Amino acid sequence: MRSRTVLDAVQHAVDGILHAYRTQRHVRIQFTVIIIVLLAASLFKFDRQRMVVLFFAIALVLICEMFNTALEAAIDLYTDRYHPLAKRAKDVAAGAVLIATLNALAVGSFLFVDEQNIKEQMQDLIAGPHGTDRLLILTVTITILLTSVFIWKVWGRKGTPLKGGVVSGHSAVAFFLASVILFTSPSWTVSAIGFLLAVLVSQSRVEGNIHTLRETVLGAVLGIVITMLMFQILPQLMTRLVR
Repeated sequence: MRSRTVLDAVQHAVDGILHAYRTQRHVRIQFTVIIIVLLAASLFKFDRQRMVVLFFAIALVLICEMFNTALEAAIDLYTDRYHPLAKRAKDVAAGAVLIATLNALAVGSFLFVDEQNIKEQMQDLIAGPHGTDRLLILTVTITILLTSVFIWKVWGRKGTPLKGGVVSGHSAVAFFLASVILFTSPSWTVSAIGFLLAVLVSQSRVEGNIHTLRETVLGAVLGIVITMLMFQILPQLMTRLVR
């Protein structure tokens, strides 16, 4: 069935990701690993070049895994009996996932397990958070936040990834942005306005009967906690550990 609008196409794509996450154990593991790897990359203060390579390696694994899932579904639709060609097709698709995974492991070893790189990162941690690439931190933080919201919504089995669900994604993003303003802006007035706007966003989700008050509060807490973790807790913790 053809999508009538761009939003419909996005919804169908998200449904595909949702199906893969619910039905494939490897996909669930990979989403968890993504969060862990991005947290580690933030601790090591990867620059933009390293982060781009890391994102490409992560995306390649997920893309291959989802193509493998789609191929298996197509073959199972065509036949429910054993056939050597069907087995060969599934084996080749699984082989592509294996190659992508091994590539990601190799890329990760080059990025993380490097003596000179580790020395540089330890020196940066000792020097403190000054000079940190704020845009890069924002990108990593929002990726972790959206991945966490997606996983939470899937496990909650309510609504869709784009609307409704056990946690409000709009509220999470709104309070994430408000928290970023708080941690980066010297003006308390600007920070207060940011949180006021975040509250209004959450209120609109409740008044529109899209989320309950509890779901918007959970989204707000998630956005604040992840932002605090990335901008305050982890940098201070690592600074104390290396000193």
